[in-house]
Amino acid sequence: TPRGGLLAGVAGLFTGIGLISMYIGFTHGSTTVVSTLGAMYFVVAAIIGMIILGDELTVTKLTGIAFAVVGIVLVTQ
Repeated sequence: TPRGGLLAGVAGLFTGIGLISMYIGFTHGSTTVVSTLGAMYFVVAAIIGMIILGDELTVTKLTGIAFAVVGIVLVTQ
């Protein structure tokens, strides 16, 4: 469908931006922190899915996102 094609194009655009940002981050920061932040793409995907695509917002999903954020904070310390 046209909507699916548009969403796929936007996903590709954001993937490219994310990869470029990660390589720029490698030149300015710690590899440990940058690679961990780069691996957190699923948190952004989950939030977008809940906001834009109307996925159900559950306690389990919110708890998982919160643990992921706590993990990033602990790694950056």
